[in-house]
Amino acid sequence: LQRSPTAHELAAELDVPVTDIARTLVAANAFQTRSLDTPARDNDGDPGMTVAETFGDLDPSYRLTEDTITVAPLLAQLSPQDRQLLIWRFYDTLSQGEIAERLGVSQMSVSRKLTRLLGDLRAKATDDQTVPVA
Repeated sequence: LQRSPTAHELAAELDVPVTDIARTLVAANAFQTRSLDTPARDNDGDPGMTVAETFGDLDPSYRLTEDTITVAPLLAQLSPQDRQLLIWRFYDTLSQGEIAERLGVSQMSVSRKLTRLLGDLRAKATDDQTVPVA
């Protein structure tokens, strides 16, 4: 035929569903390689860096992961009341006044408690002996 066969022609010849041929053709595209020295194109279509230079960018999630690994064991050591206070303030984003109303105390009491609690957590997080090595 002097051309590549169509998906329908391949399916008929191989006696398989045309969807299997289509999936196979799509999967074959995933195995095309190009040199790392190939110019990478930016959104404007202008040649910029090479493909190799686009790899290894800093991942902004690393800091969050490290913070989570550090803080999780410290939060587990808190009393249920202290944990609830942090949940209300930082997860539910309640104001200090709203928390004070729930607890039946003054906003200043909540402020002092949060300041003390966060200071203790910060001190423990920077003390290498209290943070378990993962």
